[in-house]
Amino acid sequence: MLKGHNTNLIIIAAITAAVLTSLFLIVTVTALFIAAYVLTLLGIALLCVGRFYLFNNTQSYPWLVAVPRTIRRYLTLQITLSAVVVMLEQFNIYSLPIRWFLLIHILLLAFFFILLKRLINVAVRKPMGNSVIYVTAIQAALPS
Repeated sequence: MLKGHNTNLIIIAAITAAVLTSLFLIVTVTALFIAAYVLTLLGIALLCVGRFYLFNNTQSYPWLVAVPRTIRRYLTLQITLSAVVVMLEQFNIYSLPIRWFLLIHILLLAFFFILLKRLINVAVRKPMGNSVIYVTAIQAALPS
């Protein structure tokens, strides 16, 4: 379903990855930069998977819109954090140890995966007696 959207998404992801890879020509390559690069590619792949999931599950469409939006929030936060840390290192202002950088990103990824799991669980129909109800994404995001 929606072959055009899937093709466009793959093309956009490939162009984004190519632009990101071209940064190797501009920036001094360090361990922190490579970690930021790999984590950004992971975020782009997650965004593609989230969009594919949205386009292929049209039964729960209104609720599943939150999945790519949540991944986009993760990607935006991840890129901003990585850009700031890499720029600080490139300008010799401050060099964050790679352990702390990876720990921050692992915690960030874990938080967003927990949120995504809740959003996806909510998008699935939940039978209640003879009727079927939907729980909103806001209710799912609240702590139990």
